[in-house]
Amino acid sequence: MKAAALGGHLDILLWLHANCTDECNASVMYSACKSSTLKVVQWLNDNFAWEDLSDFAMYTAARLGHLEIVQWFHATRNEGSAAAMDVADRFGHLEMIKWFHRNRTEGCTIQAMNWAAVNGHLEVVQWLHANRREGCTTRAMDESAANGHILVVKWLHYYRNEGCTSDAMTKAIRNGHFEVVLFLDEHRQEGFNSEMIVATTIVEPRIELTQWLITNYSERMNGLTFLLPRWNWHFNNWRDNNMGMQLGNASSVNKIG
Repeated sequence: MKAAALGGHLDILLWLHANCTDECNASVMYSACKSSTLKVVQWLNDNFAWEDLSDFAMYTAARLGHLEIVQWFHATRNEGSAAAMDVADRFGHLEMIKWFHRNRTEGCTIQAMNWAAVNGHLEVVQWLHANRREGCTTRAMDESAANGHILVVKWLHYYRNEGCTSDAMTKAIRNGHFEVVLFLDEHRQEGFNSEMIVATTIVEPRIELTQWLITNYSERMNGLTFLLPRWNWHFNNWRDNNMGMQLGNASSVNKIG
């Protein structure tokens, strides 16, 4: 029944209900919520007892952007929590977020803006800023920087007061987001954790970022290693004039110092 519910196949569910003894537990309803088929959710609700149904049903529909199913749960059942609006923020479902704001009382938590920022949903971040009061934490800028969401990083810097930690620039460097690194270096004071950078082998770095680090922070880069393919001739050619080298079979491990 779970598979039929997940696929939105009401005809198969009707047949199974009439001809089999399969147990229909909460996991079947959760599977139905993953589909976009409201009639399956309605049929399950009408034909089985759901004392064990949890907030996870609405949460699941919200996570996948199934507003019609969320609205049905709101009108028909009592389950629900702030986690549903949080997860809608996490996945950028702005119209659903607005609906939760207008129609539900649970609201969201501080994690709503955090998750929206982490996943690069700038429009959601802006809407939460204008319409909600939960705010965010430094995690919003830290993790949006880590994921390379430069527009979110800039907006948080200019319009929010939470700021970031050194994790923002550190993770942006480790993940090769050069534009983010440049912005944070120019506009923020938190800097980066050179010990974390040096302790991590950076795989296939962008040559511009590597050059910038060595030019601007050479005294903090001693011991930093990069792993890249031999065929990356542009980086290897530059490396020969700037870095020590240890060779492996399939790649070059480059070490400063």
